[in-house]
Amino acid sequence: MEVAINTNIYQQASAYAQQQGLSLPSVIENFLVRFIGHSQASIEQPIPDIVLSLLGAGEPVADDDLDAREAKADVIITRNTKDFAASKLPVMTATEFLASIE
Repeated sequence: MEVAINTNIYQQASAYAQQQGLSLPSVIENFLVRFIGHSQASIEQPIPDIVLSLLGAGEPVADDDLDAREAKADVIITRNTKDFAASKLPVMTATEFLASIE
């Protein structure tokens, strides 16, 4: 199978795959599997230890009780960054945050 890909995108994807210790074909396959909505356990990546270590840490709070500035937060980590578009603090997904600390 051949696929034409923009050279710049190919180079960036190759660099990302190398940084993650993966092959570019495995990154592409993982993306396509997620894109079409199927789950294949053999290609899903394990949850990083740092994330597992956070399970159960802290007390659950209602969303409206959160004030990131009062908590002296440096960043907001959320699944829905659109909800924090007006935030003065940086907003990241968990994946983006983990990539930023590696």
